Amino acid sequence: MGIILTLSSARLPGPAVDFECPSCGLGAVGGESHTQVDTVRAFFLIPLWRHHNTYVVCPSCTRRFRAPAGLDELSQLDANELTVLLGSGTSFNAKAYALVALAFCWAPLVGLVMRLVATVITRRVRGWPRTVSRIALGVSILMFVVLFVPTVAVSVIKLFM
Repeated sequence: MGIILTLSSARLPGPAVDFECPSCGLGAVGGESHTQVDTVRAFFLIPLWRHHNTYVVCPSCTRRFRAPAGLDELSQLDANELTVLLGSGTSFNAKAYALVALAFCWAPLVGLVMRLVATVITRRVRGWPRTVSRIALGVSILMFVVLFVPTVAVSVIKLFM
């Protein structure tokens, strides 16, 4: 018996806000804002954990920045105040996939899809989620070589003897 965990995300749109993009340097740009609500559920129904992040998106470079304020507080900040508060953050999905990939890295065939998804999701992320997903992928490849290849080799040798 096991527990089925699902991850769902919802986007709540917010007001247009003015800020200077830290990535492309475009000043006083009117970007869109939204809150992303990530929910982890057991058996598709029982909510276990809910996580809220507020983001501001630059219309020029389409880079997404995490804002430490809520949607209602963003519209009250001027461009300079908001620019100072913005930071590029890692999404909850990327962190969750990286941790699940690490948990299943020992099973070469069972968690292969999860490890590949984690590697693809975290390929442009800075920080520990990318490192963890790459370590999980490396460990899974090593486990595949150590466990699966010798088994197949022994079977092929027995077949021809």
